[in-house]
Amino acid sequence: MTSAVMRSGAPWLARVLKPELAILIGLFLVLYFFKLASFTLLIDDEVAAVRVSPEIWLTQGRWGAYLFERWLLPNPVIPFVATFVFGFFSSVGYLILLDAHGVRRPGLVHYATFPLFVAFPTWLYLAAFAANIGAAGLGLLFCCLAALGYSRYVGRVQLGEARQTWIPLVVVALMSALAMGIYQTYVFVVVVLSLGVLLGVSLRGPVPCRKLIADASVLLIALLLGIALYKLIDVLFLKLLGVQASGYVGQFANIRLLLDNPIAMIDVAWDALRRTYGGDAAYYGIEMPGFPLLMVLGVLALAVSSPRIALPQRLCNVLLGIVLLGTPFVMHLLSGGMPLRTMVAVPSVVWLFAVIGLTCGHRWLESMTSIALLVSVFGILHIVNGMQAVDSYVRAHDRHLAADLYRRIAESNPGFDVRKPQVVDIHGGKPFESAFPRTWSSTWGYSFFEWDGGNPQHRILPYMRLLGYSNLVLAPPESRQVNLRHFAAMPSWPAVGSVRVVDGVTLIKLGEAPGHPFNLP
Repeated sequence: MTSAVMRSGAPWLARVLKPELAILIGLFLVLYFFKLASFTLLIDDEVAAVRVSPEIWLTQGRWGAYLFERWLLPNPVIPFVATFVFGFFSSVGYLILLDAHGVRRPGLVHYATFPLFVAFPTWLYLAAFAANIGAAGLGLLFCCLAALGYSRYVGRVQLGEARQTWIPLVVVALMSALAMGIYQTYVFVVVVLSLGVLLGVSLRGPVPCRKLIADASVLLIALLLGIALYKLIDVLFLKLLGVQASGYVGQFANIRLLLDNPIAMIDVAWDALRRTYGGDAAYYGIEMPGFPLLMVLGVLALAVSSPRIALPQRLCNVLLGIVLLGTPFVMHLLSGGMPLRTMVAVPSVVWLFAVIGLTCGHRWLESMTSIALLVSVFGILHIVNGMQAVDSYVRAHDRHLAADLYRRIAESNPGFDVRKPQVVDIHGGKPFESAFPRTWSSTWGYSFFEWDGGNPQHRILPYMRLLGYSNLVLAPPESRQVNLRHFAAMPSWPAVGSVRVVDGVTLIKLGEAPGHPFNLP
């Protein structure tokens, strides 16, 4: 009996654990080897590592992230697990997305473009936050399920099955709400993936433009329902758990900014779009010529698609492609700028355009797209290794600086006792002079002693406590204000006199602090 049970297996497990999934996970392991095989603390990890409750996610409207950290991964700042969870969910989601496009078994094209989908720098920058990346994989899976639901709707309408077309639309709304509960900008991923499904249908055969517009309108309705459901659940969580919203999300969505100066906001969005798809070195650390090539070739593939497709439909496809290109940058119109790690829809756009170029049916165009893809994947690997290099150096710098600071504190206080609290005040920051390029949109390669201009309360001391220097206590605000006069006369670290004891408080001047020029009355 036991052997019979063992031979029968679990049918649902066989459906999930396919050989294709193992290949995708293997590719993910190669792409993220540096993150999986090493453990270093990055900015914000110093707070998440000692967090008792994940209620901070509720204050930011991310109730899905709250549930994930509360029940699935209560301590995300540990080696391997959070990043691997992202890879597993992303790989499962990728297979579901391919199913939404009618692909039952991935081919070489789908494996070759998988790095764009799962390791585009957007994800690499988000992976810097261990508390975010695990749940982000689940959010991406929800987005892929939403795309599958929309695909089922489009398929039923095409076959003339008017009955029960509402069921897949409910799936779209529900999955969209769940994804936004993890990260609000996932709503744009749902738009990109779903419109990508619609574009794929249009590329396979004649479809009236009015039909495309009608199906896109239905998607908009489903998304609005999903947004309403997300907000309803958000309000319920805040009420039931007695948590106050922080207004964190509100600072990124302010319609007033757009109404006051629409031209400036459009210019910000256009600049971000141009530099993101253009492979700007300020965004990626190095120039990425493969990205703009993929975009241009993808648009060209839309324009020269199958001869069976009439010119008006081709124009509709190109316009739909332009909408897809602009979707991830909608938030720029409302916020005036977003870091690349928040634009989680960009990888899906780049992946989609790469697949379109590789499968357009024109050999010359497919060959050019293959070259652009090869250059892009090589560039991604270059970015990964560059981030690994700069992170290795900055973490060594931080560990040594923390140890040196603690030694100087002990030397400056006769009778220093590690068992007793030691009051300190730290002024300014100590920038890390990196030999490798660092991007403005990521925390990779930045020191705990320079972030926020040098922040002892929320960066420096929490980091030092995690390293074991646990008896350091920050001076009270009124004392810190008085200490500004003493800091004005002190040299910066590591000069002699940069650490001084005044009235029982150890003063440490790492550098000049923004907002404190010492022109005190």
